[in-house]
This record gives sequence, structure tokens and C-alpha cells, in this order.
Amino acid sequence: IPSCANKFILETIARESYHLDGFVVSDCGAVSTIMNGHHYTSTVQDTVAVALHAGTDLNCGDFYLKHTQEALDNKTIVEADIDKALERTFNILIRLGYFDPSEQQPYRKLSKKNKQKLSLKN
Repeated sequence: IPSCANKFILETIARESYHLDGFVVSDCGAVSTIMNGHHYTSTVQDTVAVALHAGTDLNCGDFYLKHTQEALDNKTIVEADIDKALERTFNILIRLGYFDPSEQQPYRKLSKKNKQKLSLKN
């Protein structure tokens, strides 16, 4: 099972065992590779469904962008599947202050020296 289609890895291990409180992003092109490379699915609608249902919230690439509406129209997925992925993604962005004005974002207040020290630690 391709990793971005593997519910056991994404839901059972990452979210339940390791308590991941965030969103899962695929590697670029990985969702399309479920169908085109691994031949795990045979339609774009099934590919979107298997990835979303496994817990891949955000697709790096354009596969979700191009084919999610088809999967929705085909009833392979429902709006609640999309809502769950969006909720997990936007919850993190909101907690990080992504939508806050720049002057309210705590990460922008680090001085250049502090940023350099921090990067040297990593």
C-alpha cells in the first residue's frame, strides 16, 4: 500500500499511537503515483478517495486540485471527507498565526542573530 494511501500508517500509527495533532501532506506527485506508478487504484476518483480516507489531508502537487470535484460528483467522497482534511490543515495554520497580521506573528519578532543561533542549533 502506498504510504499516502495507508490508513494504518497515517491514522493508527501517526494520529492514534503518536498523537499527531496536525495535518499530513503528501510528497509532491505521491497521490498521482498511487494510480500511475503503483497501480493501486484505477481511477482518479478512487485515488482521491483512498488518499483522503487514509488521512492525507493536503496534496503537494495538483492531483487533489484537479480531481477532488470529480470524486465528489462521483460520490466516491463526501463533503465531510474534505471538511476533515481542511479542518486539520487550517487548525495548524491558525495556531501558527498564519492569518494574523505580520506585527502579531511571534515568529517575525525574532532578531536576525536569534534566527542564526537557532539555525545553528539544528
